[in-house]
Amino acid sequence: MSSTRSELWQIHEWETAFFGVATARITVPRINAANLNRVLAECQVCGVRVVHYLADANDDESIRAAEQAGFHLVDVRMTFEWNASTVPATTQTELVVRTYRVGDLPGLEVIARTSFGQTRYYYDRNYPRERCNELYATWIAKSCQGDAARVIVAEQDGTIVGFVTCQLSSDNTEGAIGLVGISAEKRGMGIGRTIVTEAQRWFATQGTRRVRVVTQTRNIAALALYQRCGFVTSDIGFWYHKWIV
Repeated sequence: MSSTRSELWQIHEWETAFFGVATARITVPRINAANLNRVLAECQVCGVRVVHYLADANDDESIRAAEQAGFHLVDVRMTFEWNASTVPATTQTELVVRTYRVGDLPGLEVIARTSFGQTRYYYDRNYPRERCNELYATWIAKSCQGDAARVIVAEQDGTIVGFVTCQLSSDNTEGAIGLVGISAEKRGMGIGRTIVTEAQRWFATQGTRRVRVVTQTRNIAALALYQRCGFVTSDIGFWYHKWIV
């Protein structure tokens, strides 16, 4: 199975390996019905089981094409941006906020398995819940093992209660927050704002000019968190999945 079959789609190798299901991703945000039908025909020939498509929310033709082809809407993706020239003040807190260290991972994985139930994989019932949980446990593990530029950990009374992962572009001018996880029993207590603020301050020390973060419109708590931290909406996209029988 080739990594790329056309200019419009490609095999998503990591998801294919993780879920054990041949997965393709459409690589353009806008597509017409004829091209989408061609993609689906090519995918079927190649043995693809599921096709993921992030559609431009402003393009009615793409949305209609996806709906007519039987794609299922699983997420409305919100992208936020923050101008790193406005550095937030340090939040007064009893939390210990620090960089990840060896030995933290089991506690982080526990939080990751229960923090992302509003993401698109959970809203596609073809994915087993336990594999969705493990997806985010694997994600935080890979972040701690070098995929993230920094993993920030929040600790309270010796127990890990939250984390945030930070990515940087090669020249440090662009940043991204990958995952923000809070332990279930500590949500709503301001931990998210504390660790996101710490991430913002760290990005500023790296010379980063702009930081992005992505969440779901159904995740009201995350939307409020990023807005309180000074992020503003920059883009909206529709995630669609289609399973090929």
